Amino acid sequence: MQYLKWENDGVLQPVNEFTEKDFDEIRKQHAQKSFELIRQRLIKRDRDSLDLGLEDDNYLEPIALVCKGHSTEYFSDVVKNLEHIPLTPSNKKFRGELLVALLLFADELDLHNSRADFSKVKLFTLNNVSQLHFFKHHYVDYIRVENQQIVINYKIHANSKHDFNQLKEWIEQKLLNQLTLVEQIFREGSNGKISIATKIKSNEDVDHFGLKREIPENVILYLSKESNTFSEKNDSSSSKLTYKYLMDLSTKQHEIEIDIVSAKYIKELFVPRNKLDNIFIKYLDSLDKTRTYNRLLPSENKNIEEHNEGIRTKNQRIAEQYPQKSNKELIELGVMSKEKKLLKEKQIKNCLLIMGEAGIGKTNLLCYLAQKYERDYPVVFLNGSRIILSEMQNVESVVTNYFNKLADIKSENILQESHSIVSVKGKSVLVFIDAINECLNLDLMRVYLGDVLSYYKDKNITFIVSCRDIDWRFFENEKAITEYIYIADEKIVQKSGATYLDSLDKNEFEQAWSLYREYFRLSGDISGEIFEICRQPIMLRFFCEAYEGGYVPKKDIKRIEIFNNYWDKKLIGTGEKREAQNFLFDLVSEMLKQKKAELIEIDVENVTNQKADKPHTTFSKVLSENIILYKEFDKKTREFKIGFTYEAFFEYVIARYFLNSFASHNNDYLLIKFKELVAMSEKFRNLVGAIEYIVLLLEDATNDDIDEDVYIEMVELLSRSKDKSLRVEAIIIMNKLKNIVYAKNSIKTLSDDRDLEINRGVYKVFVKNIMKFDCDYQRDILEILSTKTNNEFLDTSIKFVIDPHCEWPYYDLSPTVRDLVVDLSKCNFVNTKRVLSKSVLTSIPTNNLGTVIENLSADKDDIIIYNIIESLSFYLKELGEKDIENILTNLIENEKSDLTGLGKQIEKNLKMLPNHIIKDHINRCIEHGDEWAKMQAIFLMDKVITLKIMDIDFDIDNFITKFINDSDKNVRDIAGTHFVIGLGN
Repeated sequence: MQYLKWENDGVLQPVNEFTEKDFDEIRKQHAQKSFELIRQRLIKRDRDSLDLGLEDDNYLEPIALVCKGHSTEYFSDVVKNLEHIPLTPSNKKFRGELLVALLLFADELDLHNSRADFSKVKLFTLNNVSQLHFFKHHYVDYIRVENQQIVINYKIHANSKHDFNQLKEWIEQKLLNQLTLVEQIFREGSNGKISIATKIKSNEDVDHFGLKREIPENVILYLSKESNTFSEKNDSSSSKLTYKYLMDLSTKQHEIEIDIVSAKYIKELFVPRNKLDNIFIKYLDSLDKTRTYNRLLPSENKNIEEHNEGIRTKNQRIAEQYPQKSNKELIELGVMSKEKKLLKEKQIKNCLLIMGEAGIGKTNLLCYLAQKYERDYPVVFLNGSRIILSEMQNVESVVTNYFNKLADIKSENILQESHSIVSVKGKSVLVFIDAINECLNLDLMRVYLGDVLSYYKDKNITFIVSCRDIDWRFFENEKAITEYIYIADEKIVQKSGATYLDSLDKNEFEQAWSLYREYFRLSGDISGEIFEICRQPIMLRFFCEAYEGGYVPKKDIKRIEIFNNYWDKKLIGTGEKREAQNFLFDLVSEMLKQKKAELIEIDVENVTNQKADKPHTTFSKVLSENIILYKEFDKKTREFKIGFTYEAFFEYVIARYFLNSFASHNNDYLLIKFKELVAMSEKFRNLVGAIEYIVLLLEDATNDDIDEDVYIEMVELLSRSKDKSLRVEAIIIMNKLKNIVYAKNSIKTLSDDRDLEINRGVYKVFVKNIMKFDCDYQRDILEILSTKTNNEFLDTSIKFVIDPHCEWPYYDLSPTVRDLVVDLSKCNFVNTKRVLSKSVLTSIPTNNLGTVIENLSADKDDIIIYNIIESLSFYLKELGEKDIENILTNLIENEKSDLTGLGKQIEKNLKMLPNHIIKDHINRCIEHGDEWAKMQAIFLMDKVITLKIMDIDFDIDNFITKFINDSDKNVRDIAGTHFVIGLGN
């Protein structure tokens, strides 16, 4: 290298004097020079000519073109030439385009630290260009294509970690750019056998042995310049949008939207939900793999078609050789081959749906994920309540308008442009849509969300959507949405494949409490009922704000006390508690009239006679406690809007307003007003949450005379509602009641439902509280659940009575509760009876065992009957004669019984069984058994004769005759072996 010279304007220059322009020219011309040197071999063979050692000159032209085409500068031209005039050296097929593409990409993959020898650098001085390429190789320890993906391992100097990121991006972008040039040629030229994903997997490690050099400052500066130049070259000529610009704009966009919910979302307080985090990673990986599979599908099927064409030709020849046999026979004989089936496209699931109740942390989770992945992906964040849809504005238009206002790019469809840009990087745009249920026009949201999921299913646009559980009813029947929802493997999946966000588990709560206690300066610790209440993130937030700067209550407190303390603290903060309360009640009253969760400022001023811009009004003081209300300027209407910061707290205030207005009246009047509120909830969704708080507030405030309490009648009213969302709400409320026994009638009503979600919900409440109910009630509920529910629900395995790992071990239960196992043995829950048929030996005492097994032995499920027969020897010793007769009679007559297995068990216990059972079994085998059952019956008969059990009430000779004359030869042979001599004796 040190001897390399370059002629520049007639002057030979050594390598250390090369300019950047010189290096550019060398890179451009070296492929052309290679082509010319090889081409000269065709024209003349001088002593100094390049000699490739080829005997066949026909290969020189292909080799020359491949050498020229491996350079990016000439690649496209060479490929076009080869496509236009295919070469056939020595009359052989030559896949020139593929060979050129392979060489070009192999040249780009030729990265390794072995190419960066510092001992040779001392011989001459490298300029910035050479040094940059030198360090490019120096930091690469490993590069391979594995499982159709580029894998790079880097080892870097500790001090260069920050600067390395820019070098890494430069290296990988160059690789991806070259891959876009050759990707299609790879697939088509190899019939789909060569394919590389446009996503690089890289690993970074810091050198701890002092083998790596630090990137010099001059190289860092040159790298920045080179990266900028490289980005400019990759810019779309028709758009101002580049990948870097897209990343910058998307960061601005989602930061603005997240700032709007900043009162709800505080970074310092967020506790990652590890299960959800893992699901999100699996979701992205699954989506990437499915899209890659579908993209390669045409070439894969083309290969299969070519394979099948060969099979058909071969089979046709074989069919002509064996005209007397059918194709099916020839295939069975192995002479003919079956054609391969074409592969089918996989269903793309490009929507991760996060669902849960109000205040469970959906917004927090989406904000966290958006900010966690903002460095790796362009992230768009939409807030459902701020999305304005119309016939002229769909979801794509909303996103496009956001970006066009952020910068002067004048895009017509930012999502389509973004797809083109991120595809080159092997990335996706992550589009978060929080609270789709809060969009003002749910009908349009339902239609447009389905449209956008369908259109972008095979493009690099990925959606993460959240919805409140009680509002999913507006979307659950829209197939255009549900068919694209990703279904996670974890058990936290509920409702139409949604990933369900539940309360904080113990570990998550401990992390959260540690952060919240410090942030809100709380002394003491949470225990008991407070812990259970605060597992819901919104309640933890309210609790900490209510007791901020003070002590955690030592005694358990009720939910009402947390809300009341929060309410009082915020209103006291205004300096006008009573006036502030009246102001908020006036506000809520107007919202109920308009059926809106936010009002324009002029409406608020008219209703309350307060001016927001006056410094000493109650309006301005309540706004200053911005955790209660927000004030936001609507750019479209050019007006300020006022609303409650927390949806859950807004619903709580509605409940307080309702009770403040009507609680002083008698129960009948209160119920009438409650029914009116329930009827209004269909058009004003926040009322569903308010209804929950009304019931819970009434329960917390109740007196000891429970029969007079109206809140139980309210729950019963909801449980009888035709509106499924209200029945679901009844279940949610019952889960939060302190004394579930008072809701017995509601549980019974909801048990008799055909909706799968309702079945599962009421069953969960029932099992959680089963020990609080008497045995007769438990039996009634089980009977309803096992006879009148959705068929799919009958697959539920009800183990709580028989599972030794359950919260209530069987032997700890009262005798009356243990008797429930008898009811389970004759219910319609197939999986429950399967568990019973396995567990009867260890879990059920003798007094119930006979009845349970007798019930199960009459069942028509193969697995249940198999389990019973397998265990027959054990429990025959435990049961009385009458039980044994009943069970064996059921098994003999049961069409699902394995007569062979049953015969073996009867043979083992022959002496302890009634004679007529043996007779009935043998007769059943003769009349309805298969070959193996009949042979087993012969062995049984042989043992009967051997043991001289001669007092049995049937004609032995008659049965032997039937066996000897059986239609099956094997049965006749076995019978002859065992009985002919016997007959003679």
